[in-house]
Amino acid sequence: MIRRLGNIALELWLPITVFVLWWVLSADSTSTYYPPLSKIIDTFRQDWIFKHVSTDLVPSLWRIAEAFGLSVVLGVGAGLVIGSSELLRSTVEPTLEFIRSIPAAAILPVAILLFGISDRQKVFIITFGAVWPILLNTIEGVRGVDPAFQEVGQAYSFRRWEQLVYVTLPAALPQIMAGMRVALSIAILLLIYAELYAATDGVGYYILNAQQLFEIPQMWAGIFVICILAYLANLLFAAIEHRALYWHRGWRASQLGEGASR
Repeated sequence: MIRRLGNIALELWLPITVFVLWWVLSADSTSTYYPPLSKIIDTFRQDWIFKHVSTDLVPSLWRIAEAFGLSVVLGVGAGLVIGSSELLRSTVEPTLEFIRSIPAAAILPVAILLFGISDRQKVFIITFGAVWPILLNTIEGVRGVDPAFQEVGQAYSFRRWEQLVYVTLPAALPQIMAGMRVALSIAILLLIYAELYAATDGVGYYILNAQQLFEIPQMWAGIFVICILAYLANLLFAAIEHRALYWHRGWRASQLGEGASR
């Protein structure tokens, strides 16, 4: 318990210090572009506690959840298949590298032409950018699976799909989760980008609209929402990762002759 409280304090001391310094140093600010933090917090309370939750926050959450989920399904599914076959990997790798080099932001006009200004357009943009870390990490994770694990599956006469699901996928999961963590940050970035330039709602749209109307406290409040959203998403993913990879920590600890940390 003491160790956990110490870890929490270690994480929070810097944000709290920055917050306090910002509050104190901006208290007498008369700048239009840098209003006092107290005014930003008040605007945040007025706009983002219930008022804009259903109209802007919920649409953004649905978009990123759908796009990230789609990225995981496509990235892990394709990565398992490609990584399991050297011939297939050699065949598709040049094409994948070519497509991966295209910035997701560059295809926004194409996405608007294909899907219009709709949720499908935003999900497409986010998925296009977020799928690559998952796909590439899955391929490399599958290729790096210890041959001893593969031999276990062969010893039990697993069929091809059973080998992939019950042996290859769990063994490659640590690297897959690393790719998913990177993909999550990319997904949040692309969500805001897509909503800034082609949206009628969402957090990005709120920020752009506030900037265009010269409502600077509202603009800063929207940025706060993004920061909180990103931080909470990372905390949630870290909790899921901690749970999903508990066996991996135990296995590594056994290899080192130590006890698994809880």
